[in-house]
Amino acid sequence: KSHEENGNSSTTVPGSAASFGMLSPGRYGAVEDEELLKGKIILISGIFAEVDADGTEANRRVKKVLESFKATVGTRFSKNTNYLLAGKDTDPSKIKTAKMRSVQVLDLERLRRLLLGELTFESMKLLPELTEYSFARDADEAARALPF
Repeated sequence: KSHEENGNSSTTVPGSAASFGMLSPGRYGAVEDEELLKGKIILISGIFAEVDADGTEANRRVKKVLESFKATVGTRFSKNTNYLLAGKDTDPSKIKTAKMRSVQVLDLERLRRLLLGELTFESMKLLPELTEYSFARDADEAARALPF
């Protein structure tokens, strides 16, 4: 379908970070399966400037997208948390906690690719692990966090 047929008359590329907040099952290139994330508990942390430049609506939009695919969006870790969706400035301790609990850490790009059908849950496990350095505020902060 064209962008207009999917309800998108803008020049935003379907599935791009800029249009992430518009993804829903079967729209803008997303998979049709509205239950893709059913039974998954996803914790959101950090800032998603890719979704909303000033950040004021970003987390709300990300939550809405996740819920449209039937995910449960958590506010803190539980024994049932499946994924940590980490944005910029995610507290490194949250990423360490995720690793200790065997919770897979995702960034917005990996989630976007999953929702577009470019990745599967299994193929995401084969990607390089995201670390606390992946979400540092800037290069200087990341360099200061290095252990040497």
